[in-house]
Amino acid sequence: MSDDLRIRLLVVDDEESIRRLCMTVGEALGFVCLQAENGEAAMALLQPDSSERQYVWDELETLKGRVLQTWPVDSQLRAWSAGAIENRTFQQLTEDFARIVIPKVWEREGRKVSRVAERLSISPKKVRRILQSAGYGEKRDAANSDSIDSSGNGS
Repeated sequence: MSDDLRIRLLVVDDEESIRRLCMTVGEALGFVCLQAENGEAAMALLQPDSSERQYVWDELETLKGRVLQTWPVDSQLRAWSAGAIENRTFQQLTEDFARIVIPKVWEREGRKVSRVAERLSISPKKVRRILQSAGYGEKRDAANSDSIDSSGNGS
């Protein structure tokens, strides 16, 4: 697939190990990845007069306002960023990462499996499987045909 059609991921963090982890996972998921150690370096990677640059700048400003309101970093992500992978394969790490990220994206996307699948460029079946294994199963409801049911199926 052309780089122009793939999701682009800009990883900005002052810790190199966190950037490296995010880049590895992002590339494994098929994203086009760029990294920077701070906001200024991130802005330097973008085209000077592009709408993308303005969007990123606006998002960075929004993120600065939310920094104090964030939840603590998942302990598993923190361990991985320090290199603690406990003889696990990359496939296993990717699955573990999906178990952390998919429920959070699912909540933000209004509990819509199709939105999560589109947002993360993965199959709806995998989204349902991960949500089921994380205990997020719920009965299907006629008003919300996109939710998952007790067997992990949904539309």
